[in-house]
Amino acid sequence: MTWEQAKERLGKLARGRYHVIKFGLTNYGEGINGVRIEPECSVYIDKYNYCTAKTWETALSMMEDQLMGDLVNDVEQAPTGEAVANE
Repeated sequence: MTWEQAKERLGKLARGRYHVIKFGLTNYGEGINGVRIEPECSVYIDKYNYCTAKTWETALSMMEDQLMGDLVNDVEQAPTGEAVANE
């Protein structure tokens, strides 16, 4: 997945909320096997945790898990028909 594709997918997940997308490379210097460089793909949506992984797919999947968890909690905490009628 490219940065542009990740940016578009994050925008759809954010649905108008503040969001951030970042890419970085960490260079661990020269070791026994030479230079080790690792990518860091990070995504953020307002009021959620940053999700950072080595690929955009994984970082976005982690964010989707957070969003899905909130949807499940909202459904579980929603008042029943009886509770709404009694108010």
